[in-house]
Amino acid sequence: MTRPTVAGGDPTIAGSGPQAIFVSEYVCSGAWPDDNLDNSLAIEGRTMLLALLRDLLRSDGGFFKANLQEAGTRNAEHKHRVASSLPLIPHSTLRTPHSAFVRTTWDDRLGDFPWSEFDSDARDRLTVLPVARSAGASPEAELGLFRREVAVADAVFVIAPEFFGILESRTRDVERLAPGRLIGCSSDAVRLCADKLALAEFLPTIGVPTIETHPFDPEQPSVDWPLPIVIKPRDGAGSTLTFRVDSDEQLANVASQLRTDDGGFTFVQQPFVPGTAQSGASLISGNPANQTITVLPTAEQRLTDDGRLHFCGISIPGAVTEHERQAAEQLIRRCCESIAGLNGYVGFDLISASDGVHLVEINPRLTTSWADR
Repeated sequence: MTRPTVAGGDPTIAGSGPQAIFVSEYVCSGAWPDDNLDNSLAIEGRTMLLALLRDLLRSDGGFFKANLQEAGTRNAEHKHRVASSLPLIPHSTLRTPHSAFVRTTWDDRLGDFPWSEFDSDARDRLTVLPVARSAGASPEAELGLFRREVAVADAVFVIAPEFFGILESRTRDVERLAPGRLIGCSSDAVRLCADKLALAEFLPTIGVPTIETHPFDPEQPSVDWPLPIVIKPRDGAGSTLTFRVDSDEQLANVASQLRTDDGGFTFVQQPFVPGTAQSGASLISGNPANQTITVLPTAEQRLTDDGRLHFCGISIPGAVTEHERQAAEQLIRRCCESIAGLNGYVGFDLISASDGVHLVEINPRLTTSWADR
């Protein structure tokens, strides 16, 4: 890829800040392997992708301004190590990436890219690379394009579902091809947070209360707590194959459904904890020795009451009390300080129950609720 020339400076000059930003949202990118896109995941993916693109193209550098400047510093250090002839430019002299160029890929099965959602300046600085899946292009073609774009970008954002190791694999590609340029969680952090069973075992070791989690086998559908319980994939995303089970009859029906079509997942079970669902988030910048952790105000998370717990958006502050908000934000900060590799935007699902606030899941990536904030 030929890097675009940016008004006000050559983007190849060390210290000028990141200019070429690559954003990949897995479901919308052309990577989805099935002939038909998962409609619910595609809707959520589109929402996150467009919100992130608009933010990155803002004149003030947007939500991730500090992370982008750090990527610029790392690029400068790398280029000067290669050149080994000029002194490093201090971080404070880096130019805000207000003239950044952003590139992304788009699955043509989604129809035309929604250019109308961007103003003229943003359209001039946004490049959309179509992946012709409707014309027979393969997911492997998208993967090759993804890796080529990653290798030449100054900063990389990856949005992908955690299941089947997709987010972890894509993150490892960025770590290998573009060291220091990933704006997001490390692959090791992704692996821990994606595994609901491993995470539930880990959180108590850092003093974070969570919901007890055990394996669930649809072939032998015994439960470890009185009903109701929640059954979900061990590494699922977006409420895929997630069920609240209130009766023995429902348990038999869910187990039968999962035996027929488990989607390739393994499953866990949790006791259903009544309370107010909270959506939390943090923005982490800096290196591990000098992190800046910003915890965003938590919000009420609206879920369907049909037993499937689908996400319906957030209300700020909604039914979340000030005490519950403060307790949730303390748990989020403890996680950010204790889990190595959390970086950029991290989402948190919590529940305010009668015995306090519990952390349910950590999403080591951009989430749909960010677009609602």
